[in-house]
Amino acid sequence: MWKITRARVGVIIVVGLAVLMLAMLKLRARIDSTSERQLLNTRATLAMVGHALETFHREGGRYPTNDEGLECLGRSIGGRGPLIRTSDSVRDGWNQLLIYREPGNNSSTHFVLYSIGPNERDEAGQGDDIDFTSEEVQRLLPN
Repeated sequence: MWKITRARVGVIIVVGLAVLMLAMLKLRARIDSTSERQLLNTRATLAMVGHALETFHREGGRYPTNDEGLECLGRSIGGRGPLIRTSDSVRDGWNQLLIYREPGNNSSTHFVLYSIGPNERDEAGQGDDIDFTSEEVQRLLPN
C-alpha cells in the first residue's frame, strides 16, 4: 500500500494543477475561436445584407423604409425572387437581429446597418457595435 507523504501530496497537487491549466488553455482557445467565428459571421452577414439593400435600391429605385425593414428583402422584387432568406440572414453571429434604419436628411449614407455586437447593447453603431461601413465589412463586398 502507498504511504501518503507530504512529497506525494505535493506531486499530486502539482500534477492536478498542470492538468487543470491545460484544460483551461484548451477551453480558452475554444472560446477565442468561437468569438472570432461569431465576429466573422457577423461581418459576412452585414456585407450580404448591405449588398442586398444596394440591389433593392438599384432595382426598385429606393431603399426600404423603417417600417418595411430588412424583411422586405425576403420578398420578390420585380418578378425576381427574394434577395435574402430573411429568417436567418438578418441575425448576427450572436443571434441578435441586425439594426436597419433610414439615415435621415442630415446623413451622407443611404442607410444605417449594424450589429449590436457581443455586448448585446445597442450603442447606435458605436462601442463594440459592428457597422456596415467598417473597412472589415466593406472588404467582403463584391466589386
